[in-house]
Amino acid sequence: MTSAPGASTAAPVPSHSRITSFDPDLVGDFTLELTVRDEGGLESTCEVLVHSVVGPPIAFCPDDIIADVDHPVDLHGDGYDDNWIAGFAWEIRQRSSSRTCPTPGSLPT
Repeated sequence: MTSAPGASTAAPVPSHSRITSFDPDLVGDFTLELTVRDEGGLESTCEVLVHSVVGPPIAFCPDDIIADVDHPVDLHGDGYDDNWIAGFAWEIRQRSSSRTCPTPGSLPT
């Protein structure tokens, strides 16, 4: 690692592998450097900047669905958070009394 926020103790694990894992322990920018070396001793180096943030969770909802009346529909949602998702909750936010979806006869075939 070539740069990290002040008191960070984060490090790539394993550090001597083509693929590594990195778990930022502070908010801020981390610059990690990869060096590859061939048997003749020639080297090449590149860097990657990791922006570590703390923010609110992000909800991922499925695309809109056209459903038949009286037929269950499975809704698959997901979420992302920089910590852990503590829970999921589905609810009906608004009930519409007017028809807002196309009628079955008007759908393209």
